[in-house]
Amino acid sequence: MNHFHTVVFTFAFCALVGWLYEMLVYCTRERRLVPRGFLVGPFLPLYGFGGVILIYATQGVADSPLAVFLIGMAVATLCEYLAASLLEVIFKMSWWDYNDMRFNYKGVIALLPSLVWGAATMLGVYAFWPIIHNLDAVVYNNWGIMPYIVFLVLLVADATFSAIHVAAFRTYARRVKKSWKKDGELDTAKYMRFLYREMRAHSPFYSLRKLVLTTAPEHLKELWEKARKK
Repeated sequence: MNHFHTVVFTFAFCALVGWLYEMLVYCTRERRLVPRGFLVGPFLPLYGFGGVILIYATQGVADSPLAVFLIGMAVATLCEYLAASLLEVIFKMSWWDYNDMRFNYKGVIALLPSLVWGAATMLGVYAFWPIIHNLDAVVYNNWGIMPYIVFLVLLVADATFSAIHVAAFRTYARRVKKSWKKDGELDTAKYMRFLYREMRAHSPFYSLRKLVLTTAPEHLKELWEKARKK
């Protein structure tokens, strides 16, 4: 794990597996395609960073499944909380919501997801790590460092584009936030997550105005039109 290319491959592998996992869960739950994550590409960086950190953190205790589970649970939960806090500060948006789960804290961490993180760490250490190690060796021995550089360049480009895109969405959210504190059953944070998810489902270039005008209640459409004229 001390080679640059192995760290990059581990990040990419875990980020892709995390994306596939969340797509499967949400598509099964909502019975439709539900894009997940911040990036346009099929990667969730939180899972990538988490995978790298957890494999490092558990190397010394890999012979103890209980230790791997507990360390994975604790470290992953901390990473999830820090990531949620950072995204909230940067984009003023909640990117996931555990408020409907028991034993949650501020809606961004909860007992059940933490237990899942622990189990996922065991899966990563005992099942995925040998696969990652072997695949990384094949890629590096055949093509050298170039595929890893290309991946990082594309990842940075995707992150930059996505950040600009979300910043535009954040501007809209800030304009109407004061008026959308609460409207009956319409919760602002949930509605904003819905809008962003729907926008991503169509394409990163989908018209936000068109989306709002086809999903929002009539008086909120009026608020939106007034906000964009200011």
